[in-house]
Amino acid sequence: MKLHHLRYFIAVAEEGHFGRAAERLGIGQPPLSLQIQRLEKRIQIKLFHRRSRGVELTEGGKVLLRHARHILANVDDALNDVQRFRRSESNEINTGFAGGTWFNPDVAARLRQFKSHHTELLMKSVLAGHAPDLIRKLLEGNVDAAFIRPLTDTLDGIELTPVVQEPLAVVLPVNHRLATAGGVISLDRLAPENFVLCERNNIGKLSDDLMAACHQAGFTPLCEQYALQVEAIIPMVSAGFGISIVPDSLRNSLHGGVVFLPLQNLKLNTAVLLATRHRDASPAIHKFRKAFVTVSAATGLTVPDVICKVIL
Repeated sequence: MKLHHLRYFIAVAEEGHFGRAAERLGIGQPPLSLQIQRLEKRIQIKLFHRRSRGVELTEGGKVLLRHARHILANVDDALNDVQRFRRSESNEINTGFAGGTWFNPDVAARLRQFKSHHTELLMKSVLAGHAPDLIRKLLEGNVDAAFIRPLTDTLDGIELTPVVQEPLAVVLPVNHRLATAGGVISLDRLAPENFVLCERNNIGKLSDDLMAACHQAGFTPLCEQYALQVEAIIPMVSAGFGISIVPDSLRNSLHGGVVFLPLQNLKLNTAVLLATRHRDASPAIHKFRKAFVTVSAATGLTVPDVICKVIL
């Protein structure tokens, strides 16, 4: 029995149809049917009941499916471990950024300093994405370190290092009636406005804190447009879809057509966190994490329980 036999079998079992499974696998249906027949012959058991509209697993097929998934999961884990070991041996660090964290000047400055002090390390494969996706890639071993905004979910096996806190700011189109007000702006003045917000699953605690602050100011934000990522809000505001409240460092995106204004008498902020695998044995990751532990210790930042917990 070969691993590709198990992958083919799982695809057919999950799709319940040879045609859809073949399309998912990127192969023709006749070769797929032949491979399943060879697998059935090899283990001497019928795996599927052929129906007019597809296939159903036999009882024996259900037993094999459970073990096949477990086998392939172990193979994937082994390959991820080998890749992590290879990067550790070659001093590679694959980094990721979510929530527009690369615009934060403190993060950029610390990265430049780290690279200048550790020329023996190779920083590569910089990825931008949603925090949940980067956490998944981190756990799978495809990313070694990720800069994210605080999440509300518990993150098993993840170690978080608080890097820096930054205020939130109002972002408006340049032709907005409040854009020329100058100075600071109170949150209650935004009550009648249409907002452009980021999907909650991708920013977690930032979304919850913003909603709580608006409710405290006496309103619920009117939102007809959602952005997949925080940094995507800026061009949407520039295009006139609405206003928003974002991390102040996004003004460094240098996107035209918008104005940033600070919020008045409001301690509404967000943090940048460095996420790494708990107890990652890589010497390169140890150096990288230590660099940001140093800066977080200097600023006195901590990770409150409301942000997340690390399960050992």
